Amino acid sequence: MRSKQLVVVGLAGFALAWVGLLSLIRPAYELDKTARPFPKPDGSVKLALTRVDHRVNPQPDGTNKINVSLSVKADDAQGKTIGALGETDFEVYENGKRVAVGQFESAGQQAVRACMVIDHSGSMNDAADETLVSKMEAAKKAAIAFLAEMKSKDSIGLLLFDSVLSPLPVAPLDGQFRKEVETLLVNLRPGGGTRLYTAISDGLDLMKNVEGRRILLVLTDGIAEDGSDSRRAVLIKKSQEQNVPLFMVGLGRPGQLDEPAMKEFATGSKGEYLYAPDAATLNKIYSRVGVTLQNEYGIAYESPHPNLDGAPRDIVVRVFNGGSADEAKGEYRVQGVVSTGAGAASPTATPSGTAAPADEGGAPFLGIFLPLAAILGTLFAVPYLREMKGPSTPSPSAPPPPVAPKVVVPPPPQPTAPVAPKAVAPPPVAPPVAPKTVVAPPPVTPPPAPPAPLAPNVCPKCRKQKLDPGPVGQRWCMRCDENV
Repeated sequence: MRSKQLVVVGLAGFALAWVGLLSLIRPAYELDKTARPFPKPDGSVKLALTRVDHRVNPQPDGTNKINVSLSVKADDAQGKTIGALGETDFEVYENGKRVAVGQFESAGQQAVRACMVIDHSGSMNDAADETLVSKMEAAKKAAIAFLAEMKSKDSIGLLLFDSVLSPLPVAPLDGQFRKEVETLLVNLRPGGGTRLYTAISDGLDLMKNVEGRRILLVLTDGIAEDGSDSRRAVLIKKSQEQNVPLFMVGLGRPGQLDEPAMKEFATGSKGEYLYAPDAATLNKIYSRVGVTLQNEYGIAYESPHPNLDGAPRDIVVRVFNGGSADEAKGEYRVQGVVSTGAGAASPTATPSGTAAPADEGGAPFLGIFLPLAAILGTLFAVPYLREMKGPSTPSPSAPPPPVAPKVVVPPPPQPTAPVAPKAVAPPPVAPPVAPKTVVAPPPVTPPPAPPAPLAPNVCPKCRKQKLDPGPVGQRWCMRCDENV
């Protein structure tokens, strides 16, 4: 392989190795010594971390503050919300360090931001169940019931779709806006196709600049006419980047729904797939989703790691309820370039007043970077060293020892039996041929040869050498005494 090719291959390998190692480095953090004793979870309390948001706030002095907000849900063994917990019942850790809770919202106090995406295609005119109530009427009642669970501090958006999309931006649910949403729902009529994927994309756009606990509540009764596997993957990634889970509600018979795609939407976005076979179930689903969102706890704090180092921040939330406890884990990642320790931060003060050491378990940056840098330097140096040394010449070596020629002994002649001579018949004698008389052609006289050309200094008359060039432009023959 040529030197330049070696360098290119080495650089590519170095880049792949570097990116791969950085993606695999996930340090294991130990919690602060100040953490209270954590009993083994017994299932009597179940904690779920439903949202992790962060915002980078630049400061006048050039530093940054990273504000983190969380939504958590605490249920008992029967799945019912535990709503009597306070701020002291929760502990939050980031990269192993306990953080002070800056803002706490108990269950029922956290504001909800939701966008209802409702299908009103032509198939929604079919009956939802044996009661002959149309799926469109069932969807209206369920959406109005969900609206009734929301409080004035909550924000609601609406996107109605068939072949055409009709969006209503997310806004606080005050008296006037609530009436506007209800009027749109009451006057909704079925008709058209099912542009489900386009509706999901536009619904995520409506939630793009909305902060706080937010979801996209999507209702459909059929199979999308604008869907594909690649587009579904793009929409799931979009929901992940915006941290907006998709609650996919399927209304109707299973054979009429694209349940695998709806489940993929819900799982990929950390949402939920909810199946409603009839109008009564649909109404219960919408009410349950509204109550669940209202009963989540809200926690906000300032990150102890303000560096924009591009490293993931591991979050652990613990809840204590009597003698039982549980924990939930999550993460977020800030933009930036990985520094000399994943999640590294400056020392902070512990409650006792002593300085706590920097994060343990940080990424061994030097132990990874230096060997890779040495390999890269070697790859660069090899071609230049070869050029400086010049082409290699073979070293002289001693001549090989002479090889004695092999003596080949011919085999002894084998006696052969005498062979009798074969009789050869004499060739046939051709009959005599009479001689032919040949008449010689008349002699051909060759034409006279042209006279040989004269040399430039020979007179054409006397054919003697000219001795004088004569005047300009003339040749003077000394013998003929005239100009020729």
